Amino acid sequence: MNNLSPLRYEYLKKDHLKDFDIFKDDEGNVEECVQIMSHRGCGGRCEFCSEIIRCKYNQIYYNNINTKTVPKVIDEIWHYVRNLGVKAIFFDDSTFIEEKDYVSKLCDELVKSGLQKRIKWGCLNRFEVLRNEEIIKKLANAGMTYTYLGLELYDDRALGLMRKPGRKEAIKESLDLLYKYGIKVGVSLLFGYPDVDPESEEETIKFVGEMVKEKRIHLVSLSLFNYHLMSSISRDYKDKQRDLNYGNPGDTILNRQNKSPWECFEEGGWFHAFDQRKINEKYLWQIWNWVDGYIKDKSVLVRKKQIEDAIKLLREKETEEGKEEEKPLPPTEIQLKTIVETEKDWVRVCLVQLDFSVDHVPPPAEFAYILKEKDEVKKKVFSALEIAKQENVNIICFPELSFDKEWVESIKEQYKEMIIVGGSYYENEFNTCPIIIEGEDYYVQKAKPSPGFEKKISGRGMKCGRKNFVFQTRYGKFVVLICFDYQRLVSRILDASDEKIRSVDFIIVPEYNKDIDTFQTQADADCRKNPFPYILQVNAVKIENVEIGGTCIFGMEHKNFLDRYENDGFRPTGDKYKLIEAKGEMMIIVNLDIERKGVPVPASRSKMEQIKCYVYKNGIWVEDGINIWL
Repeated sequence: MNNLSPLRYEYLKKDHLKDFDIFKDDEGNVEECVQIMSHRGCGGRCEFCSEIIRCKYNQIYYNNINTKTVPKVIDEIWHYVRNLGVKAIFFDDSTFIEEKDYVSKLCDELVKSGLQKRIKWGCLNRFEVLRNEEIIKKLANAGMTYTYLGLELYDDRALGLMRKPGRKEAIKESLDLLYKYGIKVGVSLLFGYPDVDPESEEETIKFVGEMVKEKRIHLVSLSLFNYHLMSSISRDYKDKQRDLNYGNPGDTILNRQNKSPWECFEEGGWFHAFDQRKINEKYLWQIWNWVDGYIKDKSVLVRKKQIEDAIKLLREKETEEGKEEEKPLPPTEIQLKTIVETEKDWVRVCLVQLDFSVDHVPPPAEFAYILKEKDEVKKKVFSALEIAKQENVNIICFPELSFDKEWVESIKEQYKEMIIVGGSYYENEFNTCPIIIEGEDYYVQKAKPSPGFEKKISGRGMKCGRKNFVFQTRYGKFVVLICFDYQRLVSRILDASDEKIRSVDFIIVPEYNKDIDTFQTQADADCRKNPFPYILQVNAVKIENVEIGGTCIFGMEHKNFLDRYENDGFRPTGDKYKLIEAKGEMMIIVNLDIERKGVPVPASRSKMEQIKCYVYKNGIWVEDGINIWL
């Protein structure tokens, strides 16, 4: 290795030097870092690893430990510090401490050269080599701030099956010493190992969660057991090739033996052979949910990419193997549900544009999305309902995915005078919108999945609701079309042969939607097509930290009043039938005329009156000016 030149990191974009996000400055900015090696090889004999002490390749035996001299390593570090200005170094040796005397000399030279004051550095290690306090103290004094360790499983029986040198005792002792000297720790966890019980895997994540809480672990990487070429366990598995799943059809351990080791190990082929009898999608989601359940500190880096990639691979494979003609779903049934006849000519509506975000929570726990910061969103929703009650609002609408099932009973009891269209939440794989009318709850299930959730394959994908309702109430007649259901079903409403369906007063569209322009263009066209209903669209302020919004009311109105709404700042310029649009986290409260259909000529008065606006500031809703777009 002494004959190798330093890697030419100067050819990389500067951003690539910040991929090691464990190294940060005092202000939390990621430091520029490069990776180097002091030696090749590993003295461990883990069953799953192909980097054994002596490696047989094409009938040639190689001694697996090949070391650079200490001066060569020091020169290489200085090269990167002076030429690239790096602030961190990561030793990518399989196990940094293979020879304690060598490491001791290297630490002495880092101190002597002054590099320990110029850089932070980290390395890969095994737990059993980090139980000596003298060694750890020396590493810390030489500038080491981070180490990455293969914990795999916190279970002595499982570690014995793997022939890992360390055991639970070594793991705990090492974590305690590293914590004492302020060295951050990242760990790799290994799932899907043969003959290991799920209980051991869950206990491992539980233990890691406790160590995260105690600030003894700072990064968690989830790995899947793979049959790597020439590892001990792969050689023992040759007679069971048919049970393995490979990235390419017909690609097996046996026909990979003429390839070089770097094509078959670790990053060269993560998923070339995992055992589908154990590693299936349900199992992978179970791991995901354990991690989310036990590792509460979301500031800790949790790397799930291998799990995500394996799920994607399984889905692609299943899709290819199981392609068949799917039976078309029956058309969504639309029924009239009469509560009471209409009693009002003017209806006061409130649209609530909320700033909230969601987490993807996959099966088996629940499908699709769930609210993040639920308590904060609940505070916003209930305080909005209180204001709406004080303002004598008749119908209040919230965005898709902004609700939680637990709130419904309380809302039913407290707000019996209003109709509440409660956004939606996922339940039993349906995207469900609760509709509360005079203290009674009704439900609409989304019929048109968002892109990515189109199919129901082997328990995955959003289930499609097959029934919707036109509600006849004292505040008029309305239908709720959740997001993409608007595109799919609105023509079924506007062109219905049944006049009782066609003559709706409000089409309410709760959304969590990035493509708001497409929806608004269609709403504008639908107003020209059928001038009777108002279209109420309610969206989130931001989606994935991108400003979206678009909460608005479309309706047929005389041009004179449309110009006035624009001049008064109720809506952006250039829209034809948009009456008013929210901006930011906002409640819009307006009276809408449901008696006069279409545009009266000549216009005697506007169809939208008594406009109020509340914005969310410093944790409360505050009445604000209504000149939103000026």
